[in-house]
Amino acid sequence: MDPQRPDAPAPPAAPPAAPPAAPAIGPQPNFPRIAESYRALADEMEHCRNIPAFDAGAAILAAINDMRTAMENMEHSLITALVCSFTIIQLRVQSG
Repeated sequence: MDPQRPDAPAPPAAPPAAPPAAPAIGPQPNFPRIAESYRALADEMEHCRNIPAFDAGAAILAAINDMRTAMENMEHSLITALVCSFTIIQLRVQSG
């Protein structure tokens, strides 16, 4: 108010102070995308069983077992052949 003019209007009040700015918030996580990523990861992890080193050597063990079976069959064939040969020799000696 002007002291020389008592009827003069009062000067306007200063505008109110702005509220303090909220802290800046960065990008937020996309939880559905995270869940989908874990599902995709799980699907891909299932394919690891197709890697020979990850299947606990099952393919290698199966191959070894197949070889062992083949060797046992050869052994059985050899024993049978030897027994037959010795039997034939023995019969020839006895008839002889």
